[in-house]
Amino acid sequence: MKNYTVRNFLEMLKYTAFAHVATAMLYIAIFASAEQSYVTNGKAEEYNTILLIISLASFAVSAVVMLAAHHANSEKKMNYLNATYDGGNESKIAVITALKESATLAIADIIFQLPMVIIFMNVGYRYHESTIFETLYIADIGVYLALGNAVFGALLISLARFAVYFLGVFIFVAPIWNMGRIRKKGAPIKPEENPKDAYHRYTFKNTFKFFHALRKFAVSYLTALGIILALIVIVDAFANEFGAKASYILFGIIYVLVFYKTHGHRRDASYYPHEKKFSLKKEITAIWHEELVYYLFIFVPLAIVCEISCFAVTGTNYITLALAPVFPFYRFINVPVLRSLINLVWASAAALLCITLKSAKQHRRVSRASKYRRK
Repeated sequence: MKNYTVRNFLEMLKYTAFAHVATAMLYIAIFASAEQSYVTNGKAEEYNTILLIISLASFAVSAVVMLAAHHANSEKKMNYLNATYDGGNESKIAVITALKESATLAIADIIFQLPMVIIFMNVGYRYHESTIFETLYIADIGVYLALGNAVFGALLISLARFAVYFLGVFIFVAPIWNMGRIRKKGAPIKPEENPKDAYHRYTFKNTFKFFHALRKFAVSYLTALGIILALIVIVDAFANEFGAKASYILFGIIYVLVFYKTHGHRRDASYYPHEKKFSLKKEITAIWHEELVYYLFIFVPLAIVCEISCFAVTGTNYITLALAPVFPFYRFINVPVLRSLINLVWASAAALLCITLKSAKQHRRVSRASKYRRK
């Protein structure tokens, strides 16, 4: 195990270094010649935006490449399949595997960034006067300049790598490995389970409910954001009349209404199999286990990003502004950590309320239909 842990860490460090080297080479070949002209003409801020775009593009491409390499790694695949050979524990092992792998990548990434963090804190980024070693970290420089702080920038990049790698391994890699597994002849896929249900158990429709929560959140958030942008004139008038803080509450209300409308519109039953009377306590417990816990895997990382941005960003915080429909109270509360906890409670409570109301409505409809059928 120790040998695997060390080898895995070195492999993650290798991928991180390769991503930085590849980005630096492309930067030198395409953008380096334009750097001096931008700076000498007083367009440093515009060039900082270009560097940020380079950082984001490098992050996205390297994440896809690393996840593809993870999927193709026979040792990782065999370790996972051996751990889940008996069946029934795929979700648990997938979460543990994803946590270990993403934590290893995050640690490797933060260690690799450490030299540039020290340099940036002392001399900043020197643009066309930078050395080859500094250019090696051009994949990170854009984030450092955008936040104005290398420490927060490095932490944000590593945290983002942790989140993306965790979701990639948990949502995509592990399910694909499950679907392609080969078992001994006659071995049960899962105790007391019909083999024909194996495919459904390995899809997002059943075991991997996180994908369902992520999809519902993305649809609700993007729809709410689209409505807000479409009604921007009305939103501005509302802000001028009642204040900017009131507009954040409006964003939150729009998101909750959209979430209720888009969530579970095809669901024809409650989560708990109520016999006659609808039990609120049992339904909330079932919702927590079946769905709400997966929303926390979405809300908590977003809240951490918002909390870090509150420390790092001076002036307009576009991160908390973009997430205002989900977390509307960052504009009201300036107490560190407490503001994130309150926003987490709000987002979770809103999701729970919408899902519970939808369940009660569906239970009532099904109960009425059963009553009429009995007659």
